[in-house]
Amino acid sequence: MLFKIFQKLKMVVFVTTIFFICSPLIANSILEKQSGIWVVRHNLYSKKAIDKTISTIVELGIETIYLQVRGRGYALYHSAIEPPSPKIKDDFDPLAYFIAQAKPYNLTVHAWINTYLLWTAPKDPVDVSHLYHKHPEWFEVAIKQSPYYQTRNVYLSPHLKAVNDYLLTLIQELIRNYDLDGIHLDYIRYLDKYCGYHKKALDQFYAIYAVLPGNLFKLINNEFWISFKSMKVTGLVESIKKQIKKNDTDIKLSVAVKPDPNLARRDFGQNWRLWLNRDIVDYVVIMNYATDHYDFIKSLNIINKEFDSKNVYCGIALYNKNINTIIDQIKSAKKLGFDKIVLFSYDSIIENKWF
Repeated sequence: MLFKIFQKLKMVVFVTTIFFICSPLIANSILEKQSGIWVVRHNLYSKKAIDKTISTIVELGIETIYLQVRGRGYALYHSAIEPPSPKIKDDFDPLAYFIAQAKPYNLTVHAWINTYLLWTAPKDPVDVSHLYHKHPEWFEVAIKQSPYYQTRNVYLSPHLKAVNDYLLTLIQELIRNYDLDGIHLDYIRYLDKYCGYHKKALDQFYAIYAVLPGNLFKLINNEFWISFKSMKVTGLVESIKKQIKKNDTDIKLSVAVKPDPNLARRDFGQNWRLWLNRDIVDYVVIMNYATDHYDFIKSLNIINKEFDSKNVYCGIALYNKNINTIIDQIKSAKKLGFDKIVLFSYDSIIENKWF
């Protein structure tokens, strides 16, 4: 009897061991050779960190990197406009070094930029030259605290010409000074449907429609208001595309977007249906980060009915689900015709020791 129990215990240990040995191998096989990967800015603080990142991505066989070069109002490159990240030492230029190391491997590097999102930390930025301190009048206004976020979310207002001109100047600086393959816009939206009520926005809306309800909550589902808000965001996207063409470059313009095009426009001002239809962007990357399989597939089916999947890449989160779910989502997306898979993010692969 004891012998049989011992044999069963040995089998459990053996199977468990095999699982933990094979798990990274299974992850490797499904993560390899995907279309792209997002690399968050803290992987750029040193040459050593960049070398490791590039080496891992090369071994994974991923060719396109969305590299976060602007986050929370700090630059991860030499900028004459914004201060460098306080994590960067000396005169190091992370973007220049990354591009130089990536080119021999034929990796394509897209500058991933946080646009309207400026700050999220509980405490104010220490650097007095930070935009947060220089132009608080540029902050967007909300009529209700967002139910989705616990920390502060300071957004710049798309309604202000000064804001859009500032962001366009940042992107001009990147286009002119770095050998980039693409510009990738993130947070090019409002925080949510309760955001976008800057005083100048209300004044502009009233000047056009000669009406403004006393209770601003009545505007939330007003089609004129929804269109008014979304066109402000579209204006910046159009300006960026024109700037790229003006410089006569082959730089691709892509945008990270909410997966449901109707919800994206209504609640976030992201009219990416219009952006694709008018060729304002080269492609969008939907942030299909759902953990539930039904919700994940539902988003893809909505898109499949209207859009060419060649212009819609599927972004899949790695941080909020186990490897089996990730495998299922990648397979399902490709089965539905979404061959371009972008992984969020490199950090999860390293933290989970999947490679």
